[in-house]
Amino acid sequence: MMRSLIVLFILPFFSCHSQEFSKINTEKWSYKEMKIPEDAYVVDSHYFKNMDDHTTLLQEIINKYQVVVLPPKQLNINYRGLSLKTNSQLYFQEGSVLKMLKNDKGTYAVIKIDNVNNVKVYNPHLIGDRDEHIGDSGEWGMGIDIRSSNNVRIDNPYIRNMWGDGIYFGVRSSKKVNENILVEGGLIDYSRRNGISITSGKNIRINNVSIYNTYGVNPMAAIDIEPNKNSIIVSDIVLDNIKTFNNAFSGLTIALSHLRHTKHKVSNITVRNHYDRGSVHALRIGPVSAPWATGDIQILDANWAENTSFPFIFSDITKTSLKVGIKNSLLDNKPLNKEAAVKNVKGEVNNRLENNFQFN
Repeated sequence: MMRSLIVLFILPFFSCHSQEFSKINTEKWSYKEMKIPEDAYVVDSHYFKNMDDHTTLLQEIINKYQVVVLPPKQLNINYRGLSLKTNSQLYFQEGSVLKMLKNDKGTYAVIKIDNVNNVKVYNPHLIGDRDEHIGDSGEWGMGIDIRSSNNVRIDNPYIRNMWGDGIYFGVRSSKKVNENILVEGGLIDYSRRNGISITSGKNIRINNVSIYNTYGVNPMAAIDIEPNKNSIIVSDIVLDNIKTFNNAFSGLTIALSHLRHTKHKVSNITVRNHYDRGSVHALRIGPVSAPWATGDIQILDANWAENTSFPFIFSDITKTSLKVGIKNSLLDNKPLNKEAAVKNVKGEVNNRLENNFQFN
């Protein structure tokens, strides 16, 4: 077991940094037509003439109006970002872009959804500063940062070149977790840390999102479900029709190490129709060794191929009461059963998979 754990923790560095990373082209993101409410405030682009930093004026507008429509042009946002309020809607027109100004901050967010309720964002086109960032401190420059909020919808995002994550789900010190969050559609490209991080939440839905070229600093997963505090709850998470390509560690990571020291269970993580091509690993689950960690992780109708190292990493799961079902799935265009999994896993293998894993 010790040998397996050592391999697990050195593998991200060996797999991703021993060879030069090459980006691939993404599919084309398409603007999605939306019906804008009649009472919306449409921002006039002339307000921003002769300004290099549009943050302060735009934040004043967002504070004043419940429904805001951005102009069809690029607006530059500084590291303080834009904070959305309860019962608000933010619409991007075709051509609307929020661009993070280059900075030396290790932490920022273009859009902050922090301890609020009932927020909707449509067609957010966000560009980070990773190609211009000053220095190399930190890894938490986010496109959309959602913390301790309820009833949030992000529709058709296009997020690229973030210093950290495309979308981050976290908590404030109140320990109130995110609840009832939907990300529907969209494209995330070339995030430096993760495409999407889910570190807290109940009833989280991520549907029809494509994530490409995650590379820079660990964990480097397209989607990383990873409670980062012992007190955090991660429950009723559904990923549906997710496509991941060319990610420098994994297409999907479910990293549960903080469940070692808590009696919160992971329950009902469901992944349907995950399609991965060319990520170093398709799937990582673990590590977690707390015997009281319970719940179900169901992976259904996955299609994984062309991974550049072992498709799977499983660690410590057999010490827990977690149940993992991988059903009706394909690996390199062949049905995935236990025998095929054993040949393609780094970590727990052979009969030890029988206690917690079910393949069919």
